[in-house]
Amino acid sequence: LIIGVVFALFIFVFSELIVQIFFGSDYSQTSTYLMILALAIPLRFLSSSVGAVLITQTYMKKKVSYMFIVALFNITLNIIFIPQYGAFSAALSTLLSEFLLMLLFLYGVSKYVFGNDTWKNWFKFKIN
Repeated sequence: LIIGVVFALFIFVFSELIVQIFFGSDYSQTSTYLMILALAIPLRFLSSSVGAVLITQTYMKKKVSYMFIVALFNITLNIIFIPQYGAFSAALSTLLSEFLLMLLFLYGVSKYVFGNDTWKNWFKFKIN
């Protein structure tokens, strides 16, 4: 999560420069979309870690069903909002989809794998 936050902050802060270097000034407005997508990075880091637990035993079907729900959610948002709001809504629907995926994975791990122990030691940071 910490690594994801660091990457997200870097991309968020330097999004204009990144777009300028790779695409030029003609695409300067896309830095806004990159800033929105940068917020999804920590969510992806966390959901990938949590979701890794769901590939054990018989939980893979649960994981795939959560991913299917999120894919339908994302497609639905895109169909509804992109025609009216364009790329901004596409970036926002991606962010919302990543958040939903993280929540569903946390729900699955909490309900089927670890129970209440899922939340144990989440906010204890220990640096050796």
